[in-house]
Amino acid sequence: TGNIQYLLPLLVAVTAAKTVGNMFNDSIYHIQLHMKKIPFLEPAHGEPQEGSLDCGDIMASEVVTFERFEKVRLVEYALKSTHNGFPIVKLMDDKFGVQRRHFMGMIYRSQILTLLGRRVMYSEDEVENLKNRLVALQAGAEPGTSLDHQDDEVSDEQSDLDAAMRTYFHRHTFYNRTAETGAERVELIGLTEDEREMFIDLGPFMNISPMTVQKETSVWRAFKYFHTMGLRHITVVDEYNSVLGMLTRKDFVKTFEKHH
Repeated sequence: TGNIQYLLPLLVAVTAAKTVGNMFNDSIYHIQLHMKKIPFLEPAHGEPQEGSLDCGDIMASEVVTFERFEKVRLVEYALKSTHNGFPIVKLMDDKFGVQRRHFMGMIYRSQILTLLGRRVMYSEDEVENLKNRLVALQAGAEPGTSLDHQDDEVSDEQSDLDAAMRTYFHRHTFYNRTAETGAERVELIGLTEDEREMFIDLGPFMNISPMTVQKETSVWRAFKYFHTMGLRHITVVDEYNSVLGMLTRKDFVKTFEKHH
């Protein structure tokens, strides 16, 4: 009506109603989160407790990891799981001859689906050429420079792929993201047997600076990271930056339910 004289009384009434309602039960949206069993971290869960657990105590140790160049068949199989993020690792031997999964970055489910859907795949010979080029770049790279950003300029194809990854959920049913990234979506891509024998290059699109914690980090501190930064998962590494496990919101919820 354009009449603002009722604005202040309306704000007071809504604030009072919400305050009184919260004294008896949670909001309707909060209740729906629990009804749908969506892992939701309550602020009170982050209160430090005496003798609190470490991240190594609650992490999932069976982590699905990828190397930079992976066969499409293996990637397709991994996408049939419920994982949303996959650490990219480089297999390296330490000074004791023990093979470690050196953490390089993180790639997300929607990014991989975009690459598969657009058939960004390479034959075995093309992968060997790419690896040789990376070795040559490594020989001439400055210390501390990432190999995945050595090109003088980003190609139009990579820019287009990056834009498609960023807008993946904008172009699909926004209220049902699980259906758009689940196993059904993988089947809809329609990969052939020849395509499954090809390789995919995950390096140019991975996040090279994701959040990580060491296994000795307290659960309370890791919870603060999740709650303040809105994280879905954190990679747990050791002192050598090798992947040991993953932390998700479900791990926190299970732990809090067990200890409260």
